[in-house]
Amino acid sequence: FSHEGFPVMSARTMDWSFPFHDYLFVIPRGTHMDGGLGHSGSSATWTSKYGSVISSISGWLSTTTSSRTGQPFDFEHDGGTDGVNERGLAVHLLYLEATQYPVLGDRQGVTYGRWVRYLLDTC
Repeated sequence: FSHEGFPVMSARTMDWSFPFHDYLFVIPRGTHMDGGLGHSGSSATWTSKYGSVISSISGWLSTTTSSRTGQPFDFEHDGGTDGVNERGLAVHLLYLEATQYPVLGDRQGVTYGRWVRYLLDTC
């Protein structure tokens, strides 16, 4: 995309006091996923419609546990922070530690660690 001959760009920083040891993942079309809620709720399930490339903080995240589920994070499925799919949709995650998550009841859900993947896979 361009505006009057100049490319449209977006940027942000990851201003943290420690490294996340980011990884790049290539996610092919047809990948099966779930919302990552484990025993804490009913996870949405989907099959990716679009291939994507994502930046993931899995190097750091896989050494911790989810504040939502209490379970360890999954290196391959959790941790997507930024990405773009083959249709050109770009997604960028923002995180606020103080966030309180509602009880889902009977609704299916997706954890914050898989939200970027859900959007890139399905939109």
